[in-house]
Amino acid sequence: MSKIWISLFFVASMLAGFFAWNNYTSSKEKAPSFKETIKNEIEKVSHSFTDSRDGKKYRTVTIGTQTWMAENLNFDYGKYGTARCFCFNDMESNCEKYGRLYNLAAVTDSAGFLFDGNICPKGWHLPSWREWETLFSYVGKDGSGIKLKSKSGWMNSGNGTDEFGFTILPGGNRIDRKYGGEGGRSTFWMAVGEIKRSAFYGPDYHVVHVRSSADDIGFVPSGNDNGSYYVRCLKD
Repeated sequence: MSKIWISLFFVASMLAGFFAWNNYTSSKEKAPSFKETIKNEIEKVSHSFTDSRDGKKYRTVTIGTQTWMAENLNFDYGKYGTARCFCFNDMESNCEKYGRLYNLAAVTDSAGFLFDGNICPKGWHLPSWREWETLFSYVGKDGSGIKLKSKSGWMNSGNGTDEFGFTILPGGNRIDRKYGGEGGRSTFWMAVGEIKRSAFYGPDYHVVHVRSSADDIGFVPSGNDNGSYYVRCLKD
């Protein structure tokens, strides 16, 4: 009798092991692969490249289908007539921190210094309104400012989460030869060909404006041609 019970116990153990293994292999087969897992997540790939014009190295980040500079451009356009670039408060250390502020003449290369009319390095370009919109749509327009701003440096509890590695810093801007807004705002040029007509300003160059007090990022008229703003380049 004991032999029968031992045999039954052995058979039951074998069956339990078989079903356990079968369930394990089935779960392995059904488990998503690594590629399938990250496919459903927001793409965030950080790399870097070197600007051949001056040897400066920049972080880059791929968000969706776009590859952006993850830092503001810091190429010294020089002093060619009215085409100028500036360090905030005329301090070189701020160029290292925030990048350079470029006036309209420098962005459009009015001096012919770059020959191709593109302030960005070869293989990169000044993003258009539509390309900025693509970025905002991908990260989510609601709260895009919070998601793209740096985690520190913004006043009045305006810091962001920087969850995409885009790292917008509050470097202010320069308008009518006056610097302002450090800690509270940052402004970027969009492609100069993107001119919109405003009921208040008429035909005007528009810029991308980020504020400490706002959760979202907005497109606003530059107001005049005497503004100098930062540049984020987008890969061709």
